[in-house]
Amino acid sequence: MSSWPAKEVSLICRGLSESSKLPLNDSTEVVNLHGNDFTVISTQLSNLLYLRELDLSSNRISSMKALSNLRMLRILNLSCNFIRKVEGMVSLSSLLFLNLSHNQIEDVSGFKEVSGSEYSLSVVSLHDNKIANLSHLVTSLRDCSNIRCLTLEQDDLTNPVCSQIDYRQRLLSRLTQILVLDNVSRSGEILRLGDIPGIALRNPGSSLDFPVSVDSSSYETFKSQSGRFHSKTPGSSMDSQSLCEIKTPQIDLVMEKYKYKYYSDNGSDSVLGTENNLRNSENDEFNGPLRMSSLSMESTRGESLIIEPHNNSNNSNALRKSNGTSEILPKTKERSNKIAKPTKISTKPVQKPLKTSIKSKNPSENQSKPNLCSSKQVDSRVGCKKAGVKVDNEVQQSDKEYRDVIETTYKHLIEELAEERSRSWKAEQALKEMTASVNHAKASSQEIKTQYERLIQENNHLKECFNKEKTHSINLEQKISSMDQKLEDLQQRLNTAKENMESQKALLSEVQSSAVERENQHMRILNEERKRFEKERQLSAVATKQSGDLKSSVTSLQKQVTELQQLLASRELEHKDELRDRFKLGSKELRSVIERELKHVKLQYEDRMKLQAERTEMMEKHYKNVEKELNDALQLESGQVNQLELACDSIVKENELNKQALIAAQMKDKKKSETLSQLTNVVKKQKDQISDLLKSEQEMTSKHKQQMEDANQHLAEMQKRATQSDKLKHDCLTYQAQIEAQESLIVGLRAERKVWENELAQQGTSLAQDRGRLEVKLESLEVEIECLKKQLKSEVDTVKIKMKIIDDQAESIRSLKAELHQKDELIKDIREDAYKAQKKIEDELLLEQEARQESQFTIEKLEDRKAELKDQLAEVVKELERSQNAHYLLKKHWKDKSDLISTLEAQVKQAKSIWENKEKSLLEACEKAKSELKKNEEKMSKMDSLFRQQLDDKESAHQKALSQLAKDQQLELDNAHRKILDLEDEMREILKESNSVQAKMSKLAIFFGNMAPEINR
Repeated sequence: MSSWPAKEVSLICRGLSESSKLPLNDSTEVVNLHGNDFTVISTQLSNLLYLRELDLSSNRISSMKALSNLRMLRILNLSCNFIRKVEGMVSLSSLLFLNLSHNQIEDVSGFKEVSGSEYSLSVVSLHDNKIANLSHLVTSLRDCSNIRCLTLEQDDLTNPVCSQIDYRQRLLSRLTQILVLDNVSRSGEILRLGDIPGIALRNPGSSLDFPVSVDSSSYETFKSQSGRFHSKTPGSSMDSQSLCEIKTPQIDLVMEKYKYKYYSDNGSDSVLGTENNLRNSENDEFNGPLRMSSLSMESTRGESLIIEPHNNSNNSNALRKSNGTSEILPKTKERSNKIAKPTKISTKPVQKPLKTSIKSKNPSENQSKPNLCSSKQVDSRVGCKKAGVKVDNEVQQSDKEYRDVIETTYKHLIEELAEERSRSWKAEQALKEMTASVNHAKASSQEIKTQYERLIQENNHLKECFNKEKTHSINLEQKISSMDQKLEDLQQRLNTAKENMESQKALLSEVQSSAVERENQHMRILNEERKRFEKERQLSAVATKQSGDLKSSVTSLQKQVTELQQLLASRELEHKDELRDRFKLGSKELRSVIERELKHVKLQYEDRMKLQAERTEMMEKHYKNVEKELNDALQLESGQVNQLELACDSIVKENELNKQALIAAQMKDKKKSETLSQLTNVVKKQKDQISDLLKSEQEMTSKHKQQMEDANQHLAEMQKRATQSDKLKHDCLTYQAQIEAQESLIVGLRAERKVWENELAQQGTSLAQDRGRLEVKLESLEVEIECLKKQLKSEVDTVKIKMKIIDDQAESIRSLKAELHQKDELIKDIREDAYKAQKKIEDELLLEQEARQESQFTIEKLEDRKAELKDQLAEVVKELERSQNAHYLLKKHWKDKSDLISTLEAQVKQAKSIWENKEKSLLEACEKAKSELKKNEEKMSKMDSLFRQQLDDKESAHQKALSQLAKDQQLELDNAHRKILDLEDEMREILKESNSVQAKMSKLAIFFGNMAPEINR
């Protein structure tokens, strides 16, 4: 028995992850990893160059990367995952079908990678996602020219886009390549993917039942993509099979109706229903339905087909179940007139060696003798041949019925599978929610446990603190007993403190003088930098003036051009007016005289007028030619003017860029000044914190003073108790112990003072070192800034330490307050005891008057001693207050000076760096501006020379043309004057003739008048 073929790998519901190894080879074509725990696409899959079908549904994948090498991939199923963005599909040129339903996709910009005719993506399902932007979806799918089917809504599983108004019309109008949207065609018909022309199942025997485009005449169906249940490998366990089992009543009915039947041909028994027999079958019309029915039966029952080849024979196969518990042996019925309807009958004889024995009519004989080969078996084969020939006709008639039945049943099966898969997906989601809630509950319980443990720890900590305070109170009581001895040492220490204060004053005076010198140096540096900045401003002002001069020159040139154009226009108008006046022949009076008196001259005059009209037309043509030449010249001039304007605009833009650079530099200066102000604010905040610390120290001293006053009050009360000398002594001891505690506090303050002195000395040394570095190493400013930052960090650490010390002192003060409260309670008890004792003493006074007189004498001496001690204590306290005030003032003054020095040094360094950068940038800008100005001046000079040459050439050409025109006009004017003179001579002659005629007529009239009376006579 051979192993499972390596081309198809199905590992459903195995709990695999990206770290687990998969049984894959370079030749694998189909991989099904449904229902596992993959969070990322495994790198093993990216090495499969011949992979065609991949199913990673119902996993935990969040990104689509690691698909770069899968160039042969045709079908990809990533439904029921946690993907939010479509990406990583650049190399998937052969991808036809993509299922991304039941995810969390919001960004679909990855489809732009699959745009173009070289990509063949045709079916995309995106229902049950979070796509909300229609324009984003359209822009990403616009260039995907091969997409025909898109699903964004299916079975009430939608996207936010689908709730928009006219969503379908808008999407179909923008994406013209889509034929089916949400299982509805453009004509409004409800279609499944199998009903779409050009889309059907390919390779139905493979582990991924996903549609691929084949001929439209083939069997057309489309399975749901959300989940798959396939046949297992032979090595798969029963647990994995039980996970994938689903209740499918329709499939069980089909299995009962259409059982596998076996028919024997010449050399072997054909096992019907397996994949190899379906692939090697003769009638291609039956391939699609039979393969799909076999697949559905295999996937629902969780069986795996095991193929046993023997002696290179492809037609003899055995059907076994995946669990290996029992074998399904073929059964043959007795040959009778009623023949049962088989699923398929092999008609062609197969001449190959036998693998399995021919089954007899009795099943018991077949089981007992499975491998016998006798003459009876040969006879039975011949009978089977004849029966097969007879059955062919019946099979051909029943094929049509089988097709219809199989199609209807398969559609029902697909619908049931889709429903069951949706239910399983919903169950998975519910399980995920339940697990999330359980995890949340566990986390909350863990938080409660941690809180309880913290409370226990805090309680233990409080107990420890209480015990510590008890021990501390005991130690304080012991210290109070030693305070009396330390009072004598206080005076000596005060004297030494005074001497130290005088030495510190001398040091402070020296530091002040050094600070004044540094301030003077800083002011000098600032003045020098201001002078440099003013020089740079002057240079920038000169540059702006030069740019303004250039602009003014350009404007003057433009004005000259406009004036030239105006002059040309005015001259043209004058020329036209002169031509109109010159080319009019005669006036109205002449014409009236000629019309009245000389009708016979009209013909000659009209001929002459025609000649003159022809001449005027010639002149107009010549004038038009001249106008054309002038227009051409003006166009050339306008082109040159445009070039000058462009050059001017470029210069203006460059000036604007320079201005922007200056503005940017100014903005940088402002930002740096803002940073300086921020640093000063930080320094001020630190000063405020230090002042708060000093205030807290003052409050501590005031509290100590109050404690001293309370102690004095207690002493006054104890003086009243003269009778109780022993108790007074005990009280004196207690007060002496308190004084010792205060002395210890004073010692602590002195230690703090020494720490401050050491810190001041360290700061003085660091300042001296910084001064030397500033004088010697001006170029290493950045390194010094880093050192200063480190020093600031160290100072912050010291301040934090001091804060911790102050907090500890505050805690000790609180403990002292608690102890004082306890002592007050003890004093109350003592008072009550004293009251009782007084009663006893009053009874014993009569007996002990003599002893009292002696005790009074001793008490007076003790009182005198107490008064002296009080005076000494008051003087010591006053001196302490004075020293503390002086120390506080000195400390404050020193801190202010140190802060000023540090800020001034930082400002000087920053200002130097800023001004150096400014100088460099401004010098570079000035050099650039100078170079650009030189270039612009050279360009302008070249342009001016060219423009002047062109103007001179044009002016010379215009002058020549004008001189020629003037000569022609003068010639024409001379001719016209000559003609006018000739006309005047002719008119004069005509007038003379008319006068002579009139004289003759008058003579004739006189003659006729004289003749009339004679004639009448």
